[in-house]
Amino acid sequence: MPNTFDDKIRGMLLLGAYGDALGAAQEGQETPTPDPLPTRLVARDMPEWGEAWGTWLPAIVHAKRIGMPTDDTCYRLCVLHPWLAAIADDDRTFDEASLRDFMAALRHEPLYPEWYSFACRDHLTAWLDMFQAHQENRSEGLFSPGVPGVFGLFLYLEMAAVRHGTTPLETFTVYQRQASLDQGYAKAVTGFVATLVSLAVNEAAETSSFGDWFFDRGRAVLDDLAAATQTQEAASLRGVLEAMAQLGRELRGETESTLNTVFKQRVLDPPMPPFLDHAFLGGLHDPYRVLAQLTATIAYAPDDPATALRAIAHSCGNTATLASLLGSLLGAWYGAEQLSTLHTEGLDFQAELDIVETNLTELFHFDLGQHGLHSS
Repeated sequence: MPNTFDDKIRGMLLLGAYGDALGAAQEGQETPTPDPLPTRLVARDMPEWGEAWGTWLPAIVHAKRIGMPTDDTCYRLCVLHPWLAAIADDDRTFDEASLRDFMAALRHEPLYPEWYSFACRDHLTAWLDMFQAHQENRSEGLFSPGVPGVFGLFLYLEMAAVRHGTTPLETFTVYQRQASLDQGYAKAVTGFVATLVSLAVNEAAETSSFGDWFFDRGRAVLDDLAAATQTQEAASLRGVLEAMAQLGRELRGETESTLNTVFKQRVLDPPMPPFLDHAFLGGLHDPYRVLAQLTATIAYAPDDPATALRAIAHSCGNTATLASLLGSLLGAWYGAEQLSTLHTEGLDFQAELDIVETNLTELFHFDLGQHGLHSS
């Protein structure tokens, strides 16, 4: 089965959008959904239509469809990937100033299709205001100086598939150092997950288990980091990785809601998570919390993308972004062609993916087969 670069990128885009849509209907819930968990996409119930941090469609469009993505996917398709295509011939590995300039210019251009223009412009303004606040050392929107948040994972994760370092350690360093809105340990989390995405694109998925690959490569990256630096970052990341690997393994065979209930009891409810020396200061957007949820879910369903995405989509909190991040990583590893062959009991996975791709094609006029990205 071929796993070409184009197939991997298409898988990353499609499964990231699928996870986004799957988690949208659960966004903001603080208690896990009871059994049995639904398998259909019900994102039409999401109330935030035409809003910068919600679903960019007007209500009249949104209400007629299921499986609609939120700002996570809209940002990637309308901002990140056009920017990456525009700088494809640029030798620079990472240039955040270029993205800011692109955002500023895009905000003043005619946007097509017109139905998402207001939400898109509000979204661009919000990011530009936060970049400005960082430069002035003040709070703005979701950004506060010194408070870790998942900004880098939202803004740049899929860029790691096409613009990264020549080695895993170099890729880690690029993202760890350059994502300016990331504060404190957020830089390390962004660097770690971005490194795994860059490795996933080059992996022959049919030769191994995704779960085994994730934990083996993750440990190897952290071993390299520990050997190259004298900081606490590698140890803290390793603590999250190992604790959540154990939790997920313990709960294999249990329901998705059981996984999320136990995760809340062991990780979110204690004032100090046992695998870290501090609490999750940033709440829903804390990078260690996000990494913990991703890792526990992968350990719980290491070789079943549909179950893993359904589980994380029905967890507590920022579920659209969580499921979208996991979908991007899974899609980059499997590739679109292999995703189409996967089977999950009680779920026509390919039919679910087709719904999302139809929405992206008809509403965004975005052809996943012609993404415009090129390997660096």
